[in-house]
Amino acid sequence: MRQTDTGSITYGYARDASGQIISIDQAIAKQPYTCVSCGNKLIPVINVTKKQKHFRHAAVDAALACSPETYLHRLAKQRFYESYLDSLQTQKPFSLTIHSPKECVACDRGPCKIPSGSSRMVDLTEHFTEIFPPDSRFDGRFKPDILIRSSSGKSLWVEIAVTHRSSDSK
Repeated sequence: MRQTDTGSITYGYARDASGQIISIDQAIAKQPYTCVSCGNKLIPVINVTKKQKHFRHAAVDAALACSPETYLHRLAKQRFYESYLDSLQTQKPFSLTIHSPKECVACDRGPCKIPSGSSRMVDLTEHFTEIFPPDSRFDGRFKPDILIRSSSGKSLWVEIAVTHRSSDSK
């Protein structure tokens, strides 16, 4: 998704007739597409010379068009889910960089965080071998965007931040 010169939002991804998320580069004119966020009809704009290709809401649904934040949030959750599931099925790594701050325990105020911490790559599929579809799990208080689980039952919640982070309690 990007902002155009006129200020309107253009969408780079949509669901095809089978429900799969596809990019505008995979779109075929006159095929049915729906918005990842609101489910309304999207039209591919692919035969353009001055603008980039994009999807737009159908004129009848334009007033009901979803918010950019919701669109990006839902798209990111679905793409994360599909990528992780593919990694599990193909036994390819799904790597994540973890930044660990150094801590000083030398002073009486410690431990103090020192900004030049270390980083390491972790293949999540080595630890978490099950993934649940976006928003499919609820623990009674919170619903994670994505839930991945180890064979021993340990869970990791994945939260997608677009314009704001989750609350501290979550």
